[in-house]
Amino acid sequence: MVAELTGGGGTLVVSVLYVAFIVLLALGAIAAIRGRRDRGPMHLDPVQILKERLASGEIDADEYQYLRDLIDADDARHGVE
Repeated sequence: MVAELTGGGGTLVVSVLYVAFIVLLALGAIAAIRGRRDRGPMHLDPVQILKERLASGEIDADEYQYLRDLIDADDARHGVE
């Protein structure tokens, strides 16, 4: 095996491995970009998250209102509209 890599055929093997490595890097980059796009925005609106949790049944209306009031109070304290 070592003798094959050091001879004239070794150059071909190394070249094929190099091209395969570059192709794998490109495919990995494309997959990472697509995956990032599919996840949506990095910053989610807390009220939107609450609405989704309420709609899915994860929280009830009373808990939704309590958490919504906390968010609104925090926004008012920090001057966020």
